[in-house]
Amino acid sequence: MPTPSTLMTQAGIVQEGDPLLASTAQPFELPADAEEARTVVQQLMEGIGRVRALHTFGKGMGLAAPQINIGRAATVVVLPDPDTEPITVDEYRGTGENWTYS
Repeated sequence: MPTPSTLMTQAGIVQEGDPLLASTAQPFELPADAEEARTVVQQLMEGIGRVRALHTFGKGMGLAAPQINIGRAATVVVLPDPDTEPITVDEYRGTGENWTYS
């Protein structure tokens, strides 16, 4: 039987020791990078789907773009309540604030 780490790797999740996880994720320049930001969030949602197929997270889960081999400052958090919408947050340059999608 494969180890949890092997299963996560097969699901496209970058593992500890990968240099990308030690580097600084690049913020988005909004609104110029808005389309790319939406694409990254979609890729994060797909990654969460792959991980959830492998394991049930009773307390919810989060996934950051570097964990799926994207060096951007974006995160999706899925709360344990299935009726709650995922929370997506991207860091962007300009005001130093976070941009949250609705």
